[in-house]
Amino acid sequence: MGRKYKAGIYSFEKMFFNELNSDYRSEFCKMCADRNIGRLKTMLTLNIFLQIGLNFIMRNMNPHMYFYKIEWDMELRLFFSATYVLYNVISLLIILKLEELRKETMYSSSLNLFAVLAIMIGFGFYEAFHSVLEIAYSGSVYRLIASILIIVFVPLLDRRIKAGLLLYYMLAVESAAFYIPKESIYFSNIRIFMVAITILSFISWSIVHSNAIKDFYIWQEMLEKIKRLENAINDLEYLSETDPLVQIANRRFINSYLERVWNQARRDRTKVFFMMADIDRFKSYNDTYGHTQGDECLKIVAATMKKSLKRSTDIVGRFGGEEFAVILTSVTDEGFEKTAEKIRKDVEMLKIPNEGNIPYGFVTISIGASSMIPLGEETYEALIERADKALYEAKDTGRNKVCFYR
Repeated sequence: MGRKYKAGIYSFEKMFFNELNSDYRSEFCKMCADRNIGRLKTMLTLNIFLQIGLNFIMRNMNPHMYFYKIEWDMELRLFFSATYVLYNVISLLIILKLEELRKETMYSSSLNLFAVLAIMIGFGFYEAFHSVLEIAYSGSVYRLIASILIIVFVPLLDRRIKAGLLLYYMLAVESAAFYIPKESIYFSNIRIFMVAITILSFISWSIVHSNAIKDFYIWQEMLEKIKRLENAINDLEYLSETDPLVQIANRRFINSYLERVWNQARRDRTKVFFMMADIDRFKSYNDTYGHTQGDECLKIVAATMKKSLKRSTDIVGRFGGEEFAVILTSVTDEGFEKTAEKIRKDVEMLKIPNEGNIPYGFVTISIGASSMIPLGEETYEALIERADKALYEAKDTGRNKVCFYR
């Protein structure tokens, strides 16, 4: 049963805007459904106040309105007006519920279309009777024209559905005419007039409908071009800030990010933590295993260092050659030391062979670390210089260790 229901919904939705390309149809239907909510909400709200206002005028200011002239008694008039107001209130509540579902992402364009059709069918029924009464009393066709124009132009629906609603409205007008005295002179030519205004309105709607679809195509193509442009800009930005070999941040990004962090720390009076890491005896590794294998080693070490950092604000990048940089923020001195040691140990645990790295026999890294609270006119380059000095200390005292600038 559920499968048949879904198939029915799909077939119903497929009827709408069938001349659209399948790539755009669902987006166009969704756009029209969203606009229908706003349009019908406005129409129904105005209709409620209009019916209450007209009822007040007929009851208190002009007691000889057409309801009496065509021998409608008070109870029937009140019942008709009350049911029309009730219809508008219920329809408005449905529209508000659809709007709520849209915010909760429990919303489908098919459900919206069903609701729009139900509301317009009710609108056509009540307006048909009102329009006929207006014609019978005064010969005024303004309400008839207004009702046709509302059906044609307010809800955004497919032309076939629109034609069906117009045909339904014309039949409703014919049905309402049975309750009007046949001696009314205004009904002699009204059918011809109604058919003519309906055809003209529908032709104008068809032109608007076609133009709307053309505009939508242009809009969608423009959005796609903008999206492609944004993707291209993002790709270029990524390439400009990413090392092409090891796929982590490059020297340019490290400097830029470190400068932002440094300036923020100066305002907040907080520490900036920085590490310089260097693969021990990497030249010997290249000489022994070749540069291709050396590139693979760099990739593995870079990926391992990145994996060692758990927070998105912690950045690792390639500083140049076999040197890497790490930037940490919002961490304690103890946490900084533990992170540095974890990075060193994670690389050591890889056990990548390197015969030239005596006495270990596998790839290791040395790390120089420093931290500073930016003061005065100091720049982030002072932090890099301190970390570099600590790195040289680690190299001079046996490698495969972490040294902190004190």
